[in-house]
Amino acid sequence: SPNPASEYVEISNFNHTVNRMVDELADIKIYNIFGEKMPVGIQNFEPIRIDVSNLTSGFYFIRIGGDIEKFVVLR
Repeated sequence: SPNPASEYVEISNFNHTVNRMVDELADIKIYNIFGEKMPVGIQNFEPIRIDVSNLTSGFYFIRIGGDIEKFVVLR
């Protein structure tokens, strides 16, 4: 959340041990509709906040480990 987003996306209920969470954070990737990996930064850990302010308006997919969700960026 929020979805649609403009500045950030938060991932809550991330219930893992600290070591597992660090592994998962390294596995967070965002892709555009063409499958291109987008540069984003993780701002904090609980909830995980991902800065999407540099992305243009459109549909994106976030991959965390094996899970994939979609979200929208609106400007």
